Amino acid sequence: MNKNHWANFKDPIAGWRAVFPPVQQIGPEPLIEFARRVLDAGERERVYRVLQAPDPFNYRAGSGKSYVEHMRETLEHTGGLYLFCGEGPLPTQWGQLRTPARVAYYDGNGSIQEEEIEDLGELLRRLRPEDVETNIAMRHVCPLVLEGRAWTRESPYEPKPVLVRLQLETDIWFPRVLGELEWPQDPSTGQGPDGLYDNLALAARHTPRLNRFIEAVREAALDLGGQWKLGAFEEPGLHTYYRHMCHETGIALDPPPATRA
Repeated sequence: MNKNHWANFKDPIAGWRAVFPPVQQIGPEPLIEFARRVLDAGERERVYRVLQAPDPFNYRAGSGKSYVEHMRETLEHTGGLYLFCGEGPLPTQWGQLRTPARVAYYDGNGSIQEEEIEDLGELLRRLRPEDVETNIAMRHVCPLVLEGRAWTRESPYEPKPVLVRLQLETDIWFPRVLGELEWPQDPSTGQGPDGLYDNLALAARHTPRLNRFIEAVREAALDLGGQWKLGAFEEPGLHTYYRHMCHETGIALDPPPATRA
């Protein structure tokens, strides 16, 4: 039995957000410093670093400039403050987003391995080849998604608050998972009393690093004049099953029991 019960989703199943005043009000420097601290934390915790980003971010590591240096140069030339790109990992006509994270998974022998991964859909195809043609839960997604940008030059629109989103489109980070790859579900494959599958052995490897990253992003937002909020979960959807595992600074590895609807 394949023990990789985690899957990928079309829409975010969890999220957090930093909200800053309009860049016309606070200037670009707090936002650039916020981005720098986010990037430093992402590399330190091995959950997020930018190797490549498509237009209009138009960045490639090894170009001689850091991501923050490139951000400043782009701001000067275009008036656009391109913080983080929220696209998926597949190549497009505008380029490709590559933001790897080190995650744990079960190999073909049922042993836990850790690897730096850019596309969790490709990883699932490697781990569960028998399910590739029949299951859409192998969507191509980044391990985590950061998205945010602002414009400093005049426009016909009213200045708006700057919103930076941190979202998860995979449940590999959660200790209990829905088991999208197990449909039709069979109780013999590892469902618990809440109807969810045990993913704690993997989450215990990588989610503490994610939580430290989220805490660092929150701290940076608050230090630099922003607000920090847990993502909205009021709309119906798959995230309903993960809501009780989320808190303001990450994902609980020992969440309270929840009954699956």
